[in-house]
Amino acid sequence: GCSPTSAPHFREISELIVVEDGGGEARQLWRAAAASSKGHTRVVESNNLHEIRAYRRGFELAKGTFLVMLQDDDIPPPLDFNWLAPALRLFELHPGLGLVSCTDGFTSPELFGEHYGRALPIVTMDERLPDVPFMFVVGANSAPVVYRAAAYRQVKGLDTAYSRAGEPGIGFETEISLRLWGEGWQSGIMNCGNFQRGVGGHATLQSEGKRELRKAVWAQNQQRMNATFPL
Repeated sequence: GCSPTSAPHFREISELIVVEDGGGEARQLWRAAAASSKGHTRVVESNNLHEIRAYRRGFELAKGTFLVMLQDDDIPPPLDFNWLAPALRLFELHPGLGLVSCTDGFTSPELFGEHYGRALPIVTMDERLPDVPFMFVVGANSAPVVYRAAAYRQVKGLDTAYSRAGEPGIGFETEISLRLWGEGWQSGIMNCGNFQRGVGGHATLQSEGKRELRKAVWAQNQQRMNATFPL
């Protein structure tokens, strides 16, 4: 959701951590952006570090009270972070809220699916913030997603077992949602405005082989999740 040229727009947040696993010109541009940011922007350089490990590594470096995760194929509305303010307001109104996702989620374990973009209607559940569609969910998808740092760290972060190196990370955000509920926190989803999702195409869906791998990982992780969180 951020490019080296847009990095200055992210100064409204306390820090920007970029996991750069592609190399080439983009890496050089990120190095330059970080060097000119006076410590605001940091770059983690790690080739072929896939999804869950990338997110976890970035979170380990973060010092903020809230952790905002953007993927590089999700482009936010105008880069003034107005979409983030309602999310932070929800955390204020709900002290037990551990994460809020800007995409879709599941209201019961029976609805766990392969995460191909199927969304559930969002029901406005908080009359104190009527202009922000929001609802609690059993499991949330990502991204974008905002974590309360204290909650994220209490449950010890993302579980890297849900993706071996080089495999797509499927179900990890639902899994951490369930752990948050188990530790007394809550998970929810909200409408964050006009995010452009999947810009450039989802890498894990760009060939038949990748689609088959995605399905195999989903089946493997579904089995793992059912064993960990039996109905």
